[in-house]
Amino acid sequence: MIKLAVILPAAGTGSRMRTETPKPYLRLKGATILEHTIRNFLRVDGLVQIVIATSNQWMSQAQSIASSFKSDSLSVDVVEGGSERQFSIHHALQSLDDHVNMVAVHDAVRPFITTSLVELCCTEAKDHGGAIVAVTRQGYHQTGRCKRFHTRNPQAKHNLAGSDPPNFSATTT
Repeated sequence: MIKLAVILPAAGTGSRMRTETPKPYLRLKGATILEHTIRNFLRVDGLVQIVIATSNQWMSQAQSIASSFKSDSLSVDVVEGGSERQFSIHHALQSLDDHVNMVAVHDAVRPFITTSLVELCCTEAKDHGGAIVAVTRQGYHQTGRCKRFHTRNPQAKHNLAGSDPPNFSATTT
């Protein structure tokens, strides 16, 4: 049986939005974007833990949100994020409960993930050791190769972009 932990990196500053409030804590229809994201994972079968990795400045806000989702069957924890997303994820991985056997990493500001897509990704990760959601790219983009630089504009329907959540089986070493 899958015992899923979801890591939600939420330590970004939101500098591109030019707002003092980071994106996970902006309000949308009466709740923060982070709350909307968490709600979409609550319906996923096997969910046992959510870990929010956030900046020190926003720890109390994240802890308040986390406490509103905790239950007897779900732990919701907050860890301090790092200077880069990879360090935030590393900190979150260190705090996983021992019984977790699958991990999904999902951007805290992507609240439109569906339960069925998460469950499909978990099934694929269980069967193959890892999985990632990918979406078709919109429009055209440039690609290149090192050494002999080669540029082309492939059609969007032939290109996929990795998206969250990458899922993988958790094992202890």
